[in-house]
Amino acid sequence: MLRASDGRSIPIRKVRIRKVLNVVTIGKGARERYVMPSSNHHVEVFAKLDKQGKESAWESIVVSLMEAAERRRKGEPVIAREYPSSQALR
Repeated sequence: MLRASDGRSIPIRKVRIRKVLNVVTIGKGARERYVMPSSNHHVEVFAKLDKQGKESAWESIVVSLMEAAERRRKGEPVIAREYPSSQALR
């Protein structure tokens, strides 16, 4: 209940909540829209090898549903079998 300055009780029926979201722009022109990438599609797991070729650590990359759809749209494999060259293993 909200109290008015004259003492009346006013019931609160609706509330607007503002929340800052990390959104991505997709589409162009009249089809442009903002979406929040939230669902995970899969996780890619890669083994880091030492100098002898033995596994020394594991590295994982989470792929969102939006990124998987983008890979498919571009004709790329949805599930990467090799570690992306842009992200070198340390």
